[in-house]
Amino acid sequence: MMGRSHAALGLTVGLGAAEALGMRPGVTLAFGALVAGASLLPDLDEPHSAVSRSVEPVTTGMSWMIARVSGGHRRAFHSVIAGAMVVGTVEICSLVEIAHHVTLLGVLMGFILAAALRIMMGHRLGVMEIVAVFGAGVLVDYFFVSHDAIWPIVAIGMGFVLHLGEDWVTTGGVPWLWPWRHRFEFALIGHTDSRREHAVAIVAMVAGLGLVAIPVLQFWQLHG
Repeated sequence: MMGRSHAALGLTVGLGAAEALGMRPGVTLAFGALVAGASLLPDLDEPHSAVSRSVEPVTTGMSWMIARVSGGHRRAFHSVIAGAMVVGTVEICSLVEIAHHVTLLGVLMGFILAAALRIMMGHRLGVMEIVAVFGAGVLVDYFFVSHDAIWPIVAIGMGFVLHLGEDWVTTGGVPWLWPWRHRFEFALIGHTDSRREHAVAIVAMVAGLGLVAIPVLQFWQLHG
């Protein structure tokens, strides 16, 4: 799938899950945004993807390294073991405090939110946009993430695995069980960037915008 499709589906699934779990309005919005951004992460194995160009030159360097180590696009980094490694990295970041009530997780969330914004804006982010979105990640960490909170880890892991599932239903599939290189494929959507994918992305975006309204209205009722 294309990045915009991954992000739209990630936003919708993330918001829906947060609503189902009864999260607070602010956490619901952050959870949905993180799932949307994290659903782009597996494509760091493709140097020309939008996520690989979201925070240049940092992400271009990361993408080059991941592509070399994983063997290229839709290989080792599109697998369950890669998802487990990402979740483990997020867990470690949540334990490293860099300021009062702020951990490396805040910086990581800023990067993930930047990836989501890159897709929404449709162009490379400017310096002020990058600073703003990383600031948002740190603020989310400061105000909404307690020392024992696991929801950011769940959101990032959910987004990563969701991406694999979405590529599984497109032509080419994914090697879920790498290092076994067999590609699992259930091509309901067909080829990437197909009309069916566009239709799914449009429906997901409309649903996601509708779900965004729920926590916004809840926040308004609580504080309006």
